Amino acid sequence: MFFRISSIILVAASLVGCGKPAVVEAEFQPYLDSFYSEAQQRGKDIQRGNISIHFGELPDTIAAHCVLSNSRPSSGGDEVVINPTAWNAYSKQFLPEREIVVFHELGHCLLGLEHEQGTLELCDERNHFYYPQAPLSIMKSDAFVDPSLYADLRTYYVDQLFDSTAVIHSPHIHQGEDPVTCKNTSRPSEEMGSAAALSFFR
Repeated sequence: MFFRISSIILVAASLVGCGKPAVVEAEFQPYLDSFYSEAQQRGKDIQRGNISIHFGELPDTIAAHCVLSNSRPSSGGDEVVINPTAWNAYSKQFLPEREIVVFHELGHCLLGLEHEQGTLELCDERNHFYYPQAPLSIMKSDAFVDPSLYADLRTYYVDQLFDSTAVIHSPHIHQGEDPVTCKNTSRPSEEMGSAAALSFFR
């Protein structure tokens, strides 16, 4: 099963926009709290309390989507809807896939970001893995960041979410091809965990 993250959806009367109080289901609260914390650490003042995050019915191939209300389009989104089937297919702990999904949608809803389709050519000197097309951003619509790569470069990917000029600072991962160190071979998809099987978004 392949899951995608949807584009922003504009609706005339979303749940929050028509007066229903914002509700964040308990399972998503740690991710929202983490997002606000990361924003604060980077000097970003994001208004709290205007976002709902909940499970909802979505097409089988859609992992999540952000719903914007046309009543206040300039101020961000109202609602993140998560496909429970997709969510349960991801890591059961506070690990990359789930964080990437929530942060991706909050990037749409709270930061007003569009999809970012750029890629990076990366070499990991420790394990000789070569990533010819690693996502530039977690806002990429058609590929997950490899979980182990995200764990190593989480600071960069979160920095990039709030500042598109962010750069990678890593003692063992650098940009560019290195045939000697990285053997010019990409990491086999079967070794990439559940993110490899759920690597397509919209």
